[in-house]
Amino acid sequence: MNVTRSPRQNRLSSKSTRHQAIAALSAATSLVAWAAVSKADTWGYNGSGTVLDVGSVWTDETSPSTDTAPPAAGDTAQFDSLAGLSGSTTLTLGAATNWGGLTVLSPGGNITIGNVGDSGNTLTLGSSTLAGGIDMSAATNSLTIVDPLAMTINQSFNVNAGQSLTVNGGITLGATTTLTFNGAGTQNINSIVNDGGSGTGAIAQTGSGTVILTTANTYGASTTLSNGRGGASGHSARVSIDKRARKVQGREP
Repeated sequence: MNVTRSPRQNRLSSKSTRHQAIAALSAATSLVAWAAVSKADTWGYNGSGTVLDVGSVWTDETSPSTDTAPPAAGDTAQFDSLAGLSGSTTLTLGAATNWGGLTVLSPGGNITIGNVGDSGNTLTLGSSTLAGGIDMSAATNSLTIVDPLAMTINQSFNVNAGQSLTVNGGITLGATTTLTFNGAGTQNINSIVNDGGSGTGAIAQTGSGTVILTTANTYGASTTLSNGRGGASGHSARVSIDKRARKVQGREP
């Protein structure tokens, strides 16, 4: 028996087909987008060496595989229980390195990155796909960075109570970049914070912890304080900071 479809039925059928095609295309696009987002991995330091730009000392914790590569600009370098450290450890950068972010959890001991004299091995944090900063919000160990730090986009340092982040190698901010100090821990910046001469780098403190700047700094933009403790007095009320002074100043209430 022959069936003749009306023009309306043909239009409906054609419309349904278009909807199915659009849905399929949308799903495919979402899959591609998900794959692009998921490309950034968390690489855990596995304790098998002390030079951090060598792939064998890292394990891909996002997509476990046989891959051996160091974290890149879009990845997070993480120091957690995978490190299995039993005490304080010094790790080095064999070359200038770019990580999207750096996280410290529970590596088993305090970590130092860099050696005095390695001034050419700058550690750059952040990229167009990841602005991870330094996340120590759940850290059970402290971190010291001896090599120079650089950041071209807004970043934050977040340190857990009872732990400390110490930066000895200098911090270079990109143009219009703001570095925010957060968390309840202690942050010692024992080196110059500069903005490469742009005059537009800035810092802010939003955490309840202590931030100490021990060197005259040269970044040119604003200094914003909305919380925290500063200087030797450690009082939380009316904390002020002079970006060109020797340290954060904590005034008596």
